[in-house]
Amino acid sequence: CLDCTCGTEANAARTECVYCNPGFFSDANGQCQACPLNQISSRLGSCECDECPAGSQANATRSGCELCDAGFFSGGTERCQRCPLGTISAAPGARDCENCGCGKEADVTGTRCQYCQPGFFSGDNGQCQQCPINEISSGQGACACDTCGAASQPNANQTACTLCPAGTFSDDEGLCQPCGPGTVSSAGATKCLDCTCGTEANAARTECV
Repeated sequence: CLDCTCGTEANAARTECVYCNPGFFSDANGQCQACPLNQISSRLGSCECDECPAGSQANATRSGCELCDAGFFSGGTERCQRCPLGTISAAPGARDCENCGCGKEADVTGTRCQYCQPGFFSGDNGQCQQCPINEISSGQGACACDTCGAASQPNANQTACTLCPAGTFSDDEGLCQPCGPGTVSSAGATKCLDCTCGTEANAARTECV
């Protein structure tokens, strides 16, 4: 019997050599086999398979290359994979992903950058996070958060500073603290005032009675 050449294999009856189909190859052993993962053969009778270029991967039949979808990338021999957290690829066929930069983050599809919402910020890692407990960001796209000055503190959603309520105070950039026993304050106080002799602070620490 004669050996079949590369790119072919014997038919079922062993009467002739037939070409390997696209997506398959054979070397000198004369047996067609599927191309390795992420390699292709696009024609009949391939002796070897070819790698897909960066930005693409083998299709399901391994008979051709297809571009990576937007939000995915391929640097070379590997299959397309989703962009890392905080990065995007906006168009098909990306070889790598782009960082969104400060004040932004990648959307859930990994195809575009979007601004951080008020009350949040991001550094260069492209991931929005809530401002620290005593800081605010008042607009979209903050790269850092701002501290509230004395006599004030962040509001509930950390988008603006509000005066310390009556009965509390803040003498630095921290949160408002309740006045101590025997002391009172009005709104926006940097310190609490002592009640004079013959009086005491009411329950809310807002006035002496």
